[in-house]
Parts: sequence; structure tokens; C-alpha cells
Amino acid sequence: MPNSLVTAHRLFYETSGRELFAGLSATVQPYELVEVCGPNGSGKTTLLRMFAGFLKPDSGQVVRHTKGLGFVGHRLGVARLLSVRENIRWSIAMSNTTITEASTQEVLERFGLGSYVDTLVKDLSAGQAKRTALAVLVLSNHRLWLLDEPTASLDTEGEELLGQAVKTHCQSGGAAIVATHSSFASKADKRFELGKT
Repeated sequence: MPNSLVTAHRLFYETSGRELFAGLSATVQPYELVEVCGPNGSGKTTLLRMFAGFLKPDSGQVVRHTKGLGFVGHRLGVARLLSVRENIRWSIAMSNTTITEASTQEVLERFGLGSYVDTLVKDLSAGQAKRTALAVLVLSNHRLWLLDEPTASLDTEGEELLGQAVKTHCQSGGAAIVATHSSFASKADKRFELGKT
């Protein structure tokens, strides 16, 4: 579909002799919050990695209709030996995005990182490192967000900040695909339920 951000057509994938997907098809449009749900081992992370292009299906096809995407997973995608500020500068440069210093500072303050801009990520708490990854995501200006258990390590305030960021992103014409066990994506526009027998 020409207006979609990503489409998956008849995905088949097997791992360790176990079939995860058998003909899975999906379309994600702008303005959509999509939840990927299912029990442990049902293929939620695998599906997100396929959407991102990190993993190929045994057969079928994933087509992304947008140049860049933002991925926050179990590995946060931020460099532990760089500061918060350096991670943001590097990510913005990689995504060919122009962001003002004022906009950067506003996002850092919003995520509670205003006092940590020159702190190395390795010296942050797990929750602060996750907030850094989310701040980078917001500032990178990608239309498609792929979030794998994004509430892990976040406190209640962090979850609320994440929820608001995703809501704003989708309302602005982006889309977010979220794999989670929590109720974070309970108001999703679309739901892919994996592991059904």
C-alpha cells in the first residue's frame, strides 16, 4: 500500500525447529500505534527485527516505505562510552536531521536528563540510559519507531513520558510498533497477537 510505512507479506520463519510465523501479513500506516503481543518466545522481538531489516524471514517479504527508522530494544542503541550529549549529536548526524540546541535541551529536560548531558552513559542508571535512548529516538525524527519492551527499567514517570512521546509521534503522522507485556499499548490502533495455536 503506497501510504503505509511498512508492509509484511506472508512471512514464514522457523527457529530451532519451531515455527514462529506461518504466512503472517501486516501493514502499518502513518498515525498508527501498533501493539505486538504474545507470550515469551512467541516471536515479538523477531518480528520487530524483521520490520527493521536486521533479520530476514525464511520466506515472504518486508518492505519499508520510509528511509529511516528508530529502534529501541533490549540493546538500547546508545554508546556506553559516549556522553548523553555525544550520543545525541552522533545520532542526529547519522539521521541527517537538523535540530536546534533549544529543541535538544527541551527534550533532555523533558526526559529528566538536563543535568546529565555530559555524563557517560555507562555511569547512568538503567532507567536513565533508557531515557537517553528515548531522547535520541525523539530527536532523530524517524517516522517509524520500533520499540521492544520499551518500559523495561523505566519508573512510573518514565513510562508516562514514553507514552506521551509515542502519542505525540503518532499524532504527528509517525507510527510506532510496540512489543510489550505491559498495558502501555492498551490503546493501540492495531494489534498483532502472536503465539496463538
